[in-house]
Amino acid sequence: MSTSPAAVVPLKSSLRVLLVIALGFASLIPLLIVDGVADERRSYFNQAQQDVANSWGRPQEITGPVLIVPVDYQPTESADDSQRETTVSPLRREVTRKHVLLLPDTLLVKAAVDYEIRERGIYHVALFSADVDIRGVFNKPKQRIAEHIASLGGYAGVIDWAGARLVLGVSDPRAIRLSPRADNTEGQAILWGDTAGTLEAGSFDAIIGTSVEVPVRITADSDSTPFELQLKLGTTQRLAVNALGGNTQYQLTSRWPHPSFNGAHSPVRRELADDGFAADWEVHGLARSLPDIWVQENQPRSLSGQQMGVNFYNPVTTYTIIDRGIKYGLLFIALTFLTFLCFELSGGVKFHVMQYAVVSLGLVMFYMTLLATSEHVDFTLSYLLATGLIVGLLGAYTWGMTAKTSAQKMVTLTIVGVLLGLYTTLFVLLQLEDYALLMGTALLLIGLGALMYATRNLQQSSSIDGTSVQGSA
Repeated sequence: MSTSPAAVVPLKSSLRVLLVIALGFASLIPLLIVDGVADERRSYFNQAQQDVANSWGRPQEITGPVLIVPVDYQPTESADDSQRETTVSPLRREVTRKHVLLLPDTLLVKAAVDYEIRERGIYHVALFSADVDIRGVFNKPKQRIAEHIASLGGYAGVIDWAGARLVLGVSDPRAIRLSPRADNTEGQAILWGDTAGTLEAGSFDAIIGTSVEVPVRITADSDSTPFELQLKLGTTQRLAVNALGGNTQYQLTSRWPHPSFNGAHSPVRRELADDGFAADWEVHGLARSLPDIWVQENQPRSLSGQQMGVNFYNPVTTYTIIDRGIKYGLLFIALTFLTFLCFELSGGVKFHVMQYAVVSLGLVMFYMTLLATSEHVDFTLSYLLATGLIVGLLGAYTWGMTAKTSAQKMVTLTIVGVLLGLYTTLFVLLQLEDYALLMGTALLLIGLGALMYATRNLQQSSSIDGTSVQGSA
């Protein structure tokens, strides 16, 4: 039983289309290789950021200040114990030192954050400087601490008032740049009541984490003791403040245009603009899940769970943009292949399978070219360079492939137009943040409609080999 030529040609055409589709999926391999290179370059950038942060200042978290007073404890002897004949172990009578923590009744933190861009090799890293003003009040600190110790049964506590410290937790104290008060000629960094003091390295890391402190004098005749502290703080990527006051207010302003608010408490007011942002937090003491005063035990309470924080987020980095662009790579290859197939089906032009492979490699090289150039010049300029190079190469290649056909000019101009349209669409999508998926879907639907319109007159009798196959009557 012989097969007619009319049946063989459609079969060959179908196999050819399947081969082109398989070649399109095979182009995922070089796309994944380029994606791996982009991830590697991103890791180098992250390492550069980390190296700069290690010397400038890591992400910062401010805790307090908290008033810490040592107390020497000794178990008391009850009446029943005194009537017993057994000897009490000396270990039970051993004096142990614990610490009383008193949180401020009011806490106001104002921070103004500025930034600068520094170069580390070929990479650009944003460094942030925060001018922080911390003010607050402790109401009747001596009376409240003494009453709290007296209320604890089973122990006799001797309060070491001379060891009282005002402690401020700073996650990376190496980045502190002291900002002396303008009216203080001696350059002291903190005021406790009317007394100026100088910050020292913290000695309560087990209680509050890495910190700085200042010795303070607690007087019995003071109904309230205000404190005031100004400092400069270097940071990268993040600044957070823990809401430890009975009433905490945090006011933050910055020139950075892309804040990402996080932590246990959200700002009650915020203003976002292209030239920066401002945000205000207000947290009542009932929301902090901590008492006003307590004795620190062997398992300390966590003071870092009340964060009011912001990340200085950059939503569109070069590597993020390229990673998003690569996700469209297979779709762009498919649309380009469909354009070539349309010409094969309708224009009598035939392309070799190897030529499809070369075109797909050219499309993949767009991303590698964009990645390589964007590390040295502005992204928009690098995108124009990559687009011009790849569209120029593929246009010239298409011109050469169709040199012996009458449709040379039309095919070349169409391919160049399609590529320019695709890369223009991609550039617009990559600049969007919140509406990238919506706009991308809309533009792809428009492209699909255009493709449907271009192929509306194709007949089943058209052959990909340029031969017209007529059906039998």
